[in-house]
Amino acid sequence: MPERKADAILLTVVVPAYNMESRLGKCLDSVVVPEVMDEVEVIVVNDGSTDGTLELARKYESSWPEYIRVIDKPNGNYGSCMNVALSMARGKYFRTLDADDWFREGCLADFVRELRETDADLLICEKIDYNEATGRETRVRIFPESPLRQDLPMEDEDSARLALRGRYKLGTMNVVYKTEVIRASGLVWPENAFYTDTLYVLWPLSRVRSVRFIPIPLYVYVIGRDGQSVSTATMRKNFESWRTVAEAALSEMVRLGDSRCPAYSLRQASLFGIFSGLYHDLLINGNRHSDVIREFDSRLKALPDIYAALDSVTVPGTKLRYIRDFRRGSHKLSLAQFLYRFKDVRLIRRLLGAG
Repeated sequence: MPERKADAILLTVVVPAYNMESRLGKCLDSVVVPEVMDEVEVIVVNDGSTDGTLELARKYESSWPEYIRVIDKPNGNYGSCMNVALSMARGKYFRTLDADDWFREGCLADFVRELRETDADLLICEKIDYNEATGRETRVRIFPESPLRQDLPMEDEDSARLALRGRYKLGTMNVVYKTEVIRASGLVWPENAFYTDTLYVLWPLSRVRSVRFIPIPLYVYVIGRDGQSVSTATMRKNFESWRTVAEAALSEMVRLGDSRCPAYSLRQASLFGIFSGLYHDLLINGNRHSDVIREFDSRLKALPDIYAALDSVTVPGTKLRYIRDFRRGSHKLSLAQFLYRFKDVRLIRRLLGAG
């Protein structure tokens, strides 16, 4: 393949990989699509793996040297991978692909064709949730009211509100930014911490002026796998990571002030998700970190919209508003913590006398 000009590359796909030898092959097979190789680059960042991840990545690089680049670096977690990849990205658009996930067959070519037609700052796509334990696939669709395949100005936020209806949530799986928008936002991912992917959605939103909805389920997101960072067992050990991410988000939003950027509602929703993750520690770790959370909560009052909205967060399957009860010192927090141990919603309802 002849060397490509940087301005011809429409998309940079970043694959951070740590000890993923058993899964990386399926991931990279899904991006090896000859039809798009003139317009896409793939950057695999080996994050100090101790298994055969690097060797496997090098094999793909040697087969497609103008398409796949491998960066080998010491372990620094997800944020360090993204920082180095962003510094090297040449694509007009930038998106991530975790090494244990993959792109759905046939969809990458469709997605690249879509990129030829757009100049939007933010692309919101569909995805597939794949439950590894059950083999079940669930397509997370864009709501039919959203205007599709149009570059829409964000000023009135109608499109943003449509995207946030129901169960549709924004994440690295379904959000794609212009590379220049990310760089202009000043995003630097915290390193040596989990959950920093949440900042990828939040940070560039202050720079977004246009959005496009793309009904292509490109990303297949694996859930239900042991050891995932979003599992309760892993989250129980990683309070400091949530704290790092929440502190970074709070500092940035206080710095920006109460500026109602065109993507304001999307930004607020992203903040809501980040801060909810911190308070969720009250359920999975009891009151172990309650003093730290209380101090953070007092500073969060600088963002009154988000502060007030968190009062509505409930324990799944109940009407217990545990953040509100935490703030008020209510005995109901202890009940919420007790009930959270039970994942069976029907059992919770019986304990509450609700059915």
